[in-house]
Amino acid sequence: MEDITNIFSSRLKYLRGNRNQDDVAKELGISRASLSYYETGARKPDINTLYALAKYYNVSSDYLLGLSEASSPRINTQAIVNQTGLSELAVYTLERLRCRSAKTSAESNSQYKDSKIASLLQLEVINLLLHPSNDLLLDDLANYLFVHFTHFSNWDYEDDPEDKICNLALHDRFLNYTYSEDYDFFSNAFLLLVQRHLQELRQHYTSKISDRLWKYDFPNLKYNDLYDVLIDFFHVTYLQL
Repeated sequence: MEDITNIFSSRLKYLRGNRNQDDVAKELGISRASLSYYETGARKPDINTLYALAKYYNVSSDYLLGLSEASSPRINTQAIVNQTGLSELAVYTLERLRCRSAKTSAESNSQYKDSKIASLLQLEVINLLLHPSNDLLLDDLANYLFVHFTHFSNWDYEDDPEDKICNLALHDRFLNYTYSEDYDFFSNAFLLLVQRHLQELRQHYTSKISDRLWKYDFPNLKYNDLYDVLIDFFHVTYLQL
């Protein structure tokens, strides 16, 4: 049987944050000693106390027990987090963008109405990046953000000693020219690849959007009409990808 005591105690302590242990215990209706035992893993709460803890911190019992990475008690959020691997904050951000970009958004007729199209464009950027046709872009972006090259290795002879990248240099025999750079040079190469991918996407979509807008007499388009044209454009675009 799997022991989830460490998961439960660490999450319980994290949820309390900087709040005083005495105050939290009093609001829960338990002793400070009991709460301390739960947070250190010395004791386990009964089902009623587990319910009270989840309700007090506004989290799901599944989160406290390590069955979900989503702390939200909302079933939809838990399902999205568990199904996609997105963080709870990422799901919240997507929901916020979707709400702001909705045609019936409460902000559409306010001084913030421009945020509706701005949110729509941000949401479409995420959809575009997650499209299978842009897997290479995401791969290069992940390499740039997280991969830190330090050594050269030999594909054919894995047991050979590895050479530190910073100890090696590039040499042009014809010009008798040598160049040596810190190994972060290779990370910059991935940044250039990401930039190239984004430039290609920009050129492709800006021209298509411009063509579509001019068909609808763009200079005289009202705000809501412009919104509808963009929605239609993105829908057709995804069908063609």
